[in-house]
Amino acid sequence: MLSFLFASMLNSVLGLSVSGISSGGFFAVQFHVAFSSEVSGVGVIAGGPYYCSQGLITVSTTACMISPELINMDLIFSKTDTFASKNLIDATSNLQTSKVWLFSGTLDSVVHQGVVKDTQAFYEHYTTKGNITTKFNIPAEHSWVTDGFGNLCAYLGSPFINNCLIDAAGIMLETFLGPLKPRVDAVDAHFHIFDQGPYGDILFAGMLGFGYVYVPLYCEKNRCNVHVSFHGCLQSAELIGDIFAKHNGINAWAEGNNIVVIYPQILSVLDNPQGCWDFWGYSGIDFAYKTGRQMKIVHNMVQNVPYVNWGNIYD
Repeated sequence: MLSFLFASMLNSVLGLSVSGISSGGFFAVQFHVAFSSEVSGVGVIAGGPYYCSQGLITVSTTACMISPELINMDLIFSKTDTFASKNLIDATSNLQTSKVWLFSGTLDSVVHQGVVKDTQAFYEHYTTKGNITTKFNIPAEHSWVTDGFGNLCAYLGSPFINNCLIDAAGIMLETFLGPLKPRVDAVDAHFHIFDQGPYGDILFAGMLGFGYVYVPLYCEKNRCNVHVSFHGCLQSAELIGDIFAKHNGINAWAEGNNIVVIYPQILSVLDNPQGCWDFWGYSGIDFAYKTGRQMKIVHNMVQNVPYVNWGNIYD
């Protein structure tokens, strides 16, 4: 059974932020730009600028990953402004006050640093410069970085979480929310599996049947900040279980600061075998608009935050 905690808390969410790694980083930017009237902060690890792929898989795997010199920022700015003028995305003026945190490891061989520096250029075009924080000097491979869990910092491989002695989760959340209370151990009973089906046509969106959500006890009956965390390619529940959702460091800060964390999940299918978020158009030509299949489903989750009211039913 799935219930929606919208009565006391979720029709009046305190604040909304998003983050992601790799394809999830691209998608975090995409979601932020499209729903900028609602999303106040974005954290990006190894993710490129909005509409980087131009809807072409060939561009997504070249310019947007290993050949950033091919990224046409003037075209991206033009497309972004056009989409906003047609209300396909929210007004770009909303981005001016957004808080942005960007990370790229010096050793990242999958999404080169130049791509993320173009993400910086994108936000500098629309966002107050003092609201943008970057970290580009850590010798990290392609990974979500933590200060205590994962592979060696320079390692490339599953689950693409590396211990680089840097707490990405805490740093980015403080960027969005200001000074936080200390993190505490996440509580297993507050980590739940939920059915993604009620939020939209997950089959055509290429999304898994279930996702994860972390709900501190206080947030069951009170208004809380909400954070959406987008996994990267090869990090979905289908491929690595709950490792990303439980070990990226976000839940400990969520528990200590009453933040609800949603971890939507992508399905591995023939045209998306690595379970990547759609930043090039496999789910439809409107993938980067508010009407995009994945975009709408995640937005519905934010509007009606999921909570399984009888515990961890899949444990």
